[in-house]
Amino acid sequence: MHTLQRKDWVLSTIPSLRPGSKGYIDFWKTEKRKCIEGVWVNGVWCPPQLYFYLNFWHIKVAVSVYSKAKKILKPFFRVVEWEMMYHYTEAIGFSGFEEDEEYTCHRAVRDFKDGDTLHEVIRPSCTRKDGSLKKYIPARKYLRMTRDKGLGKPLYLNTNLNFVDLQSRGTGKSYRASCLIAHNWLFDGYTDYDAYFQDQRNGEIQASETLVGAIDTFYSKALLNKVQEGLKYLPGKYESSEGRVTPPPFSKKYTGSFEPGEAAISRYKSKKAGMTEWKGSGSQILHRSFNDNPLAGNGSRPGRAFLEEVGFFGNLLESLGALKDCMSESGVLIGTIYMMGTGGDMTGGATEQVQAVFYDPEQYNCVVFQDEYENSPKSQGFFLPFYKADNEFLDKETGLIDEAKSIAKCLRERERLKNGKDTTAYSKELENRPLVPSEVFLITNSNKFPIAQLKEQLGLVQTSTESHVKGKLGWIVRDGEGKLTFKPDLTGELRMPGYPIRRGDNDNQKSRDVETEGATHIWEHPKPGLSYGHYASGLDPYEKEEALNSISIGSLFVIERGCLENGGYDRIVAEYTGRPDSGTTEFYTNCMNLIEYYNSHECLYESNVNQFKGFLENRHKLHLLAFTPGVISNRVKDSNSSYGVYVGNKKVKNELLQHGDDFLRKQVNGQGKLQLQYIYSEGLLKELIAYNDDGNFDRVIAFCCAVTQSVQLETVELTPQKEQAPSVFAGRKFFTNHTSGYSPRSPSPQMRKPQHTFLPPNGR
Repeated sequence: MHTLQRKDWVLSTIPSLRPGSKGYIDFWKTEKRKCIEGVWVNGVWCPPQLYFYLNFWHIKVAVSVYSKAKKILKPFFRVVEWEMMYHYTEAIGFSGFEEDEEYTCHRAVRDFKDGDTLHEVIRPSCTRKDGSLKKYIPARKYLRMTRDKGLGKPLYLNTNLNFVDLQSRGTGKSYRASCLIAHNWLFDGYTDYDAYFQDQRNGEIQASETLVGAIDTFYSKALLNKVQEGLKYLPGKYESSEGRVTPPPFSKKYTGSFEPGEAAISRYKSKKAGMTEWKGSGSQILHRSFNDNPLAGNGSRPGRAFLEEVGFFGNLLESLGALKDCMSESGVLIGTIYMMGTGGDMTGGATEQVQAVFYDPEQYNCVVFQDEYENSPKSQGFFLPFYKADNEFLDKETGLIDEAKSIAKCLRERERLKNGKDTTAYSKELENRPLVPSEVFLITNSNKFPIAQLKEQLGLVQTSTESHVKGKLGWIVRDGEGKLTFKPDLTGELRMPGYPIRRGDNDNQKSRDVETEGATHIWEHPKPGLSYGHYASGLDPYEKEEALNSISIGSLFVIERGCLENGGYDRIVAEYTGRPDSGTTEFYTNCMNLIEYYNSHECLYESNVNQFKGFLENRHKLHLLAFTPGVISNRVKDSNSSYGVYVGNKKVKNELLQHGDDFLRKQVNGQGKLQLQYIYSEGLLKELIAYNDDGNFDRVIAFCCAVTQSVQLETVELTPQKEQAPSVFAGRKFFTNHTSGYSPRSPSPQMRKPQHTFLPPNGR
């Protein structure tokens, strides 16, 4: 960023001048222009919202980190506000400066091809005096350049973009938003002071609409309270010696209110020559609740919409669609939806919807950022970690924060809490003061798993280059003799689905994330000569039809059960996760092949979706499925059969999750290592860390099913299987399955289940 200091941006004083005097008029006209157009200082442009925020807005501020109470003061000068206001400028359509003859940020120039004709409206801003096209430069880079001189007024000819903004607690997010709301209202949405002045003279004042909403008006009301507080303390009020009070020049008279369902409208009644008439611009701030009503914005035409605490929006995607319709003209977005979320303020399925927007910003017409925190090559929304806004390490003159010291303090606190007895305190610290985006989405009140250790393991997996950690991607296929073999991916084309899954359009496969196709991931191939029961598997299938606003994938895990050969601990040896474009038949075939490859009969599957049972039944392979396990005390026999486990029952689901949690926390042979330290599936680790009761966590359910089946098999003694002569009956051609070559009613000796005593499945 630039090296300007506080003195370059902030007025030292606001003079007390007699209203109507030349000095008063000149001063406030100049300041109003700066608040509408911004201001150039030493070749650097200060956005109008930032200038207004630093000079005329007031917030509650702790004077120091040791303060017991807060005071109503002007905000500190911080680089973080500078950055945020530049991002906001980009979102509302910034396209360059009026006097720049060399460059433009207009995206029409970026997309211009030979033979195209620029629209007449944008031609003057996109071309030089000689008629040639200006050079295109992205707004984000352009705004941060230092020039030899000022380049005049800003232009806003780009289509508006939305903005998703997720931050740590205590970064000043709501105070910045309160300023943006007030600014759009007080200055009626103007971006050109001369146009404003001309409209005033002609009596043709434009009006702005600003919508403020939340799923619970508790949050939006708190935000609007900050707006009202800032309006109350606008500077410039003048009291004459006669006691006559002139309100601040930027203040507005209004009717209505800031209460939920109401609107504060910039208008007032005036009497002239005995006649009463309405005056004022008519600009509005509308307060709406989106609780059970994604259409709350209908009937309005806002140029700005501010959605507070979107981590609670269970209908966020539907609300965005409805607002887009309100804020578009002829299919073109003319407004900006500003979505705000805070670490620790997330819940269940709502978090999944926020993740969909944050990790796929282009899909929702948002400003796009590249991940600089978790080494992901994908784009995402805006994230602000705690250390970028830590006032304890703020230099108030330069606005810079000593990020290294702030990070070091955060890490020390995390280490202290991680080693404490209460693991919840550690998890809450990650939620409330996230250092990376994924921590924003943690929901500790419904996460049953050891988050601290899982995050540590995830970090090791992401940075490891060890072959046993990386494993191999490929497919389990049948050769010409019907034998199952592993076909590795030698081209590097296959990808495992990430987390969260990006939303796709079923009707347009090209818009689907390529990773949803999935693959089989092998960490260790099956050992030869092992009996039935050495491997356990679990499957979470998916419905053929998926919800419009989310995507579900299928997942299967294979666990090698503990024995002396592998050190006495259980470990995941294989995973298949994906959603093939060709449909469920391919998915179920891949699952069937993987189960048979490891001889992991019986596979415990989530029977909420029962198509897999029918798939196997049609192929005479129902023996690959597990009955409802006896180790589930609250087992529920669904209406389809006694196979699998019905996760739709909350008690059943909780038991599954408990088995999964026990697996993760189990110590390995007294070495102090946990079994979770042998999990190398990055997707599973991410889902376990982010787990909550309301979201969609396919890998977690599949993993817990595999663990539960492993527990069910604990009475089976794991011994090497002796070679046996083929059964005469098994070799006969009665009911032969032509795919596998053995009878469905009498499996081959290699597949036959030994006669062990089991815990009674479902009362059998």
